[in-house]
Amino acid sequence: MTIDAMTMPPRSTDSQQPFVILALPRTGSTLLTSLLDSHPQITCHNEPFNPHGIFTSDQRLQSEDMRAYRDEDPIRFMELLYSAGGDDRIVGFKILEYQARDVQDHLLQRPDIRKVILRRDNMLASYSSNLIANKVRQWRVEAGNRARRTTLEFDPGKFHSYVNHAARYDQHVKDLIDSSGSPMMAMEYRDLLRREAQKKLLVFLGADPAYRMSSTVIRQNPGRLRNRFSNWDQVVAALSGTAMDEWLHGD
Repeated sequence: MTIDAMTMPPRSTDSQQPFVILALPRTGSTLLTSLLDSHPQITCHNEPFNPHGIFTSDQRLQSEDMRAYRDEDPIRFMELLYSAGGDDRIVGFKILEYQARDVQDHLLQRPDIRKVILRRDNMLASYSSNLIANKVRQWRVEAGNRARRTTLEFDPGKFHSYVNHAARYDQHVKDLIDSSGSPMMAMEYRDLLRREAQKKLLVFLGADPAYRMSSTVIRQNPGRLRNRFSNWDQVVAALSGTAMDEWLHGD
């Protein structure tokens, strides 16, 4: 399978600024990509390395031929994403923890690519949100639409495995960024809609911080965490008195 990359409008490499967002699922990455893509100087693709399809701002990148091209040579496809940004000087995308790990390692070792590390400090919130999304088969909700609701049964063993897996991934990302000397910025879920945090991010990416970004993406699981679980008493018993206790009270 070959794709003529010249069919995509090339972008000048003069003062080009590529970036990537690295995140665990359900940390606000869809909201962040939507916000950044609303900026007139930025192209930010949502999930070009999703195993179920290519989700990008440019529909020309979503064809079956492009998907075959991506799966055959993901590094070259990554370069195509950066070079097909039209007039936008700043181009990036998000890649989730489980997606294209070879591409992630390549990106993490590239000091010319800025890294945005998105985290959600409350691991109980991200864990439950991820389980709900997979259970109801809904990963994105736009304003005006209704989020599907369900409840979960808390399994302490599975939760601790999730926390440990996330810690190992965070350490892997940190180690590769440190060894490459890549410019990076950490951003927290709760700060995504805070104006000062947004301005700091735009300065880091080299975009005009005066522009007010917007998004139609809404939260899928607002409200208290206890309403997500059918056995909240077991959640409390498992986390109370531990370093995870604070997760019982936040979002």
